[in-house]
Amino acid sequence: MSKMTFQSKDDNLKALDPSNKFQIDNIANLHIELLPESMPSRFGPIFLKNFYLSILPKYNLLNGFTYKINDRYAGFTLFTRKPNKFIYQGIFKRPFYFFYVLFQMIIHKPTIIFELFKALKNNNLNDEKIIPNKTGQFLTFGVLEKHLSYKNQYGNRIPNILYDEMINWFIKNNYL
Repeated sequence: MSKMTFQSKDDNLKALDPSNKFQIDNIANLHIELLPESMPSRFGPIFLKNFYLSILPKYNLLNGFTYKINDRYAGFTLFTRKPNKFIYQGIFKRPFYFFYVLFQMIIHKPTIIFELFKALKNNNLNDEKIIPNKTGQFLTFGVLEKHLSYKNQYGNRIPNILYDEMINWFIKNNYL
């Protein structure tokens, strides 16, 4: 596979930053709006903001990029260097904090318990798949429909910019 040469100097493109609460809040809202049936969205904004988008990136278990137009978030992409078990690894890194977030989730929406059981049933922890060391996983991306045809100053569309930046990240970190 030839290496891509896409180089972005686009100021609208930013790496996911778990310390940027404004970014995390906006990406969580976009995630819920654009991907309502995804497991993280079904777990709700408390999970997305307080664990998925803020804790997992701190431990390099979740990475991503965001794209803004006129200082408003228009899209994002998320990926991991730890396929299949990245959430569980995050739980094991911060178990007490995870249970605190879980408690908040249940207080806010008691029926979330059913979503959690469904997720555990579908994700068998005993299923030990052999995954090579340098294997990453593209998780998701979303772009607001009104911005799908937007092109930056280089003529690139947001979905392409986000995807290319993710591929470049994997190349730079020796995954491809």
